[in-house]
Amino acid sequence: MNFQNQLPEGFTARCAVMSDLPAVVKLINAYSRHINDSDLIAERDLEPEWQREDYRPETHIRLAFSPQGQLAGYMEFWDVNRPCVVMHAWGRVDPAFSDPGIMACMLEWAEMRAHQSMASLPDNLRVVLRSPAPTLGENLQSELVRAGYQQVRRFWRMVIDLPSEPAAAQFPPGIEVRSMQPDELPRSLHALRAAFSDHWGHVEVPFEEDFARWKHVLEHDPEYDPTLFFFALEAGEIAGFSYCRRAIGADPGLGWVGQLGVLRGWRKQGLGLALLQHSFRALYGRGQRRVGLGVDASSLTGATRLYEKAGMRSDPNHITDLYEKELRTGLDLTTQKIED
Repeated sequence: MNFQNQLPEGFTARCAVMSDLPAVVKLINAYSRHINDSDLIAERDLEPEWQREDYRPETHIRLAFSPQGQLAGYMEFWDVNRPCVVMHAWGRVDPAFSDPGIMACMLEWAEMRAHQSMASLPDNLRVVLRSPAPTLGENLQSELVRAGYQQVRRFWRMVIDLPSEPAAAQFPPGIEVRSMQPDELPRSLHALRAAFSDHWGHVEVPFEEDFARWKHVLEHDPEYDPTLFFFALEAGEIAGFSYCRRAIGADPGLGWVGQLGVLRGWRKQGLGLALLQHSFRALYGRGQRRVGLGVDASSLTGATRLYEKAGMRSDPNHITDLYEKELRTGLDLTTQKIED
C-alpha cells in the first residue's frame, strides 16, 4: 500500500531505539493525565516488552517528532502471535499537538506493517488489525473511525475498595487452594490457555512461543511474585486460578488481579467468586486497600456478573473501546462464542 497521509510540515518520523523509552513513557502519561488526571505506565512496565526477542523497537515502533525535536506521536505494532490473523496497533499523540495528521500517519504505518505480515498467511484466513482507545479519548476514536475502523468491543477496569480485611473465601468441597511453586510456571500457562480459549477474540498459538513470551514478561516484572499466583486444585488437577500482582502500572496503591479463570467442568459452582475473594484477602495482606482487574464488558463467560457479585464496580475513568479494521475476509480463527 502507498502512504496517503502526510505528517504536518516540518514533522519527521523514525523507528524507536531503547534510549527513547523515557520520552515514550512521558508522552503516554501526558495523554493519560489529559483524559483522566492519572499516569498510565512506568518505565519498568514497558521496558520488558521492548527487550523481547520477538519484538523490537526498531521494527515494531514508530515515533513522530515536531520540528523542534519533541516527541509528538507514538505507535506500536504487534504481530508476534502465530498464526498472526489478529494484529494490534496501539498509539498516542501528545495532547500538546492537535493536528490529526500525526495519528493518521501512524495508523497508516501500522496498517502497512500489517499487510507486510499477512503476506505469509494462507489466503483463506480472515485478517484484522485492532486498536484500543479510551472512551474519554474522543479524538483518538474519531481518528480510528476516519481510518476505517469499527468499534467491536468494550473493556472495563473494575475496582473494589477494601476498608477492612475481607473474610476468608469459602471454596466448593474438595477444592484445595495454594500458591504456585516457582517450577510450575509451564503449568500455570497451560491452565491459562485452557480457560481463556473461551474468551472472545482468542486465537490458539503454539505453546512453546506462548511460554517464551509469558516467561520473559514475568521474569522481567518487578511485581512478579509466584506466591500471588493461586491454584485451585481438585485431586491435584487445576480447576481454576488467580494470578495477581501487588501493584500495577504507575499506581502503587492498586492491587491487581491479572488473570482469573475457571476451567470447564468446574464452572457455575462458586469457584470463581471464591478465588476472587481469596485474591482480595491476599492483596489486603500485602497492604493494598483497593484492587482492580480488566474485563471484557460482554464476557462470554459472564465474568462481569461475577465481579459485580463480589462488590466490584466499573471505573468510568478507565473504559476502553476496541476498534477493528478488516484487512481480508475469510475463515475466522478467533473465538466468537463458547461451543457446547
